[in-house]
Amino acid sequence: MNNFSWQDSVYSDGNKEFLALVKSKKGNFLKIKIRMYKKNDLKIIYLITAPEGERIYTPMKIIKEEELLWFSQSGLSKITPLEYFNFRYYLDFKEIKWLNKSVFYQILPDRFYDGNSQTNVKDDEYFYDNYPAKISKWGENPKDYKNGHHLDFFGGDLEGIKKKIPYFKALGINALYLNPIFLSPSNHKYDTQDYFQIDPHFGTNEEFANLVKLLHQNKISIILDGVFNHTGMAHYWFNKSNFYLKEGAYQNIKSPYGEYFTFYDYPEDYHTWRDVKTLPKLNYQSLKLCKVIYQAEDSIAKFWLKAPYNIDGWRLDVANMLARQGEFQGYKEVWREFRKEIKKVNQDAYILGEHFYDPGELLQGDMLDAAMNYQGFSL
Repeated sequence: MNNFSWQDSVYSDGNKEFLALVKSKKGNFLKIKIRMYKKNDLKIIYLITAPEGERIYTPMKIIKEEELLWFSQSGLSKITPLEYFNFRYYLDFKEIKWLNKSVFYQILPDRFYDGNSQTNVKDDEYFYDNYPAKISKWGENPKDYKNGHHLDFFGGDLEGIKKKIPYFKALGINALYLNPIFLSPSNHKYDTQDYFQIDPHFGTNEEFANLVKLLHQNKISIILDGVFNHTGMAHYWFNKSNFYLKEGAYQNIKSPYGEYFTFYDYPEDYHTWRDVKTLPKLNYQSLKLCKVIYQAEDSIAKFWLKAPYNIDGWRLDVANMLARQGEFQGYKEVWREFRKEIKKVNQDAYILGEHFYDPGELLQGDMLDAAMNYQGFSL
């Protein structure tokens, strides 16, 4: 105990032991506690609030004379901490009750289980980016991009997920996270071709609705992967692959979808996700795009949350990159709006964002519910 400092004992957080809403006839107030070793050198502790932007200092408890110290999420300091580190309490924040007891199982559908061989991709069924689609035998090693070009398919599908429900239950799984399942020419499907259609090699929209219904009957929740930062070049909004007769932004910048993308030297020089030409990045400066992605009642995000699909939330691909492009940094506004619109449909919908760095600014209670990344998972 010779090296022990009372400063190392200081602790507070947002659980009910330290933060409680007390209701009375005079109004509601918060009871806030901070815990520390009783033999310390403090004179006074101030609770700092800023209800209208100006700081208010309220003494909490007098102990004995010593220098003023500040305690925030960054710990103790002798100087005023940045507002970023303030503790926050959202009066109207609603806990997602089903989430706390959930054990998730992540599924890349093509590689999970082939439940219906009739829906499998056939060799040379189509060409994408000048490469042919190829079926692989179950059990053989997946090909790298140089040899497979993301077009080697194993045949996993929705029927395969359905048949494995007893397996999930035996494992103690009660929530699924599916990697993208919407129409796409690749095996990973992060290059969406149509957000409103289940890829036919996985099944149909009706089959997906039935799968969700069956999962819910077995007390298993399900969230889908929303790739809303970019589309694939085959998407009918862009249509560089010429899969559609109707002109996309690539054929005609004055098409209804021209403002969804950013062109620098039309048509070949356009903004992409990390310079991948098959993944044109969406332009959230377009109000029309915001409506179709999440604002309108028939928007993509709401479409799958509503009947007959009733999914339980979204895992959002590269959430740290969406609505950020040069001087335009509208990501916080977009995520705040996204949250409001999603929670209107289902207050218990889970909003999980992929973020490979510090996600703190998006986890303040008014944007994402949580963050994930594969790098952290692998540590």
